[in-house]
Amino acid sequence: MYFSKHLIFVFYIIFTFSHSQNVSVSGSLNSRIGRGIQFNNVKEKTDFEYSEILADLNISWSSFSSWLQYEYSNPPEYGRSLNTIRRFNLAYSYQNWNIEIGDIYKSWDRGLILSQFEDQQIDFDNSISGAGLSFSREKFNLDIVGGFRK
Repeated sequence: MYFSKHLIFVFYIIFTFSHSQNVSVSGSLNSRIGRGIQFNNVKEKTDFEYSEILADLNISWSSFSSWLQYEYSNPPEYGRSLNTIRRFNLAYSYQNWNIEIGDIYKSWDRGLILSQFEDQQIDFDNSISGAGLSFSREKFNLDIVGGFRK
C-alpha cells in the first residue's frame, strides 16, 4: 500500500508535466497547530498539543478527474499520527457513464440509504477504498460500489 500510493503521486507529476496545457490543477493547504491544557475524565489537568498539515491536490483533464490528500500529523488532534498520502480518487466520465477508483464517497436517496463522508474535525471517515460505476439516463440511475472499509 505504501509503494502504490507513492506511485500514484509520481503518476500525478508525470501526467501534469506531459499534458500541462490541457490540465487544470488546484490545491489547498490546511495547517492546524494547538497547545494548551485539557481535563481528562477524572478531572486531572494534562498538557495537550497537536500539529496537523493537510495538503489537497485536484487535477482535471478532459474526461478524467482526480484528487488526493497528503497528511502529516505528529501528534494529531484526534486519531493516530500519519505521514502519508491519506486519500485518493481517479474518475473517468463518458456520456452517461462514470467510473472511479480509490476512496469512494457516495450519498444515495439524500443519505437515507447510504451516506459516506469524512469529518476531519472528529477524525471520522466511513468511505470505502474500491471502485464505483454509475450510469444515468433520464429517470434511470444505476450505481454500483464495491471495496473495503478503511
